[in-house]
Amino acid sequence: MSTKQSRRAPKCCGIEVPNIDALNRSKLSRRLLSGVSDENYAVITRDSASTSCVTVKDGQIRLGDLGIVDPKALVARIFRFGDAPPSFELKKHPWICKDLEEGFVCINPWHSSITSEKPPPAYDDVMRGETFKNTPSISSRSTSVRSSIATICSIDDPNLTTWARVRYWEERTPIHRTYHITSSTVHVSDGPRTETGAEHLCLGVLHSTDAEASIDRTRAKIGRGVCLSKEDDGIWVYNLSDHPIFVHSCNDPFSVRRLAPKHCVNAFSTLADLTSRKQCPCSRAIPGPVDHRALRISFAKGWGPGYKRLDVTQCPCWLEVLLRRVEEARAPPLPPKS
Repeated sequence: MSTKQSRRAPKCCGIEVPNIDALNRSKLSRRLLSGVSDENYAVITRDSASTSCVTVKDGQIRLGDLGIVDPKALVARIFRFGDAPPSFELKKHPWICKDLEEGFVCINPWHSSITSEKPPPAYDDVMRGETFKNTPSISSRSTSVRSSIATICSIDDPNLTTWARVRYWEERTPIHRTYHITSSTVHVSDGPRTETGAEHLCLGVLHSTDAEASIDRTRAKIGRGVCLSKEDDGIWVYNLSDHPIFVHSCNDPFSVRRLAPKHCVNAFSTLADLTSRKQCPCSRAIPGPVDHRALRISFAKGWGPGYKRLDVTQCPCWLEVLLRRVEEARAPPLPPKS
């Protein structure tokens, strides 16, 4: 690789990751994984999350003309994230990559996602209404949706082991019952379980007797679906499907995030929740009921400004996730005032 090409190489996790053409992919991967067994090499090259971890010692290595590289970043670029943006950060799937030996990391690219972070709107913009002026009022939701939102108060019972309740909707119609989530991770898909170590909710067994064709078409795009993971810093959403999903959280109540396939996002940050509720009375700027502890995730179809669907209840297939209240005593401390 020439010096000029090296300077243009994208970065992942702060390490240069070269753009790799088809001719060099096999040769480079064999050099990088020279110490990996044939069995583990087959695991890495297989498009499947239901495979075992492949571990190597953590740290950077020198790889010939490429110089210093991060092996897990380079393996990810070669085998899974070839279309990733020039700069990206990887996050391992905690329901799979757990109990690893100290000093070792998993380099199986199918056990990671690209983090997608977007800061919430500035509080002064919120209070002036500049961000909210193009956002439809949630007070227009149907009675059934408002009733569902009202049930969130029952999750505050400290005797419950449930950290969230998940309900699947098709437009304004709730499908089946609300599911109580007790495992730290729940995998919601339209087919069989593919994520080991996670509680599984299969939407494929839930049927609406009079679903419209648009709903059926969207359901066909759910595929491997999403994972919801309760972690130390909040609730993470991982998009495992082949189509984008759209996520709304009261951490950022004035926008809906588009989450591409193979990406993840911290959809409900504990610290952001405490900060927004204590330092910004944003609920006074929002007409209608305000739900501080709910996520809404639409499969394949977005809503809000820029979309023909103004409200999530107009989306064909979506999830409502009601979160149990996190005791503030256990949450991270608020940052000092400047």
